[in-house]
Amino acid sequence: MISPSRPAKRQPAAGTYINLHLTRITHMATLTPAYGRDYTSKKAALADWEADKVFILNDMFSQWDGKPVNRSQMPTGRHTIRYKKLTQVCTVTK
Repeated sequence: MISPSRPAKRQPAAGTYINLHLTRITHMATLTPAYGRDYTSKKAALADWEADKVFILNDMFSQWDGKPVNRSQMPTGRHTIRYKKLTQVCTVTK
């Protein structure tokens, strides 16, 4: 028996800017440093967050899991940043 085909999901066009403000992140998102950066202290991680540096979004329920984001792209709320080889966590609020 042949199963009915499912309609294809719409994918954003190549080069389309992802606007995270239009998404619903209803829980705390976890962020990790991007581009090989790592922090040895909470103070250094928070300084880069405030400086609008790029972090990687780690949220398996989001379609943007693994994508680079910065503070200005994240929706308002509480988020966590992992640092010190991903063994420590600090909470940030936007």
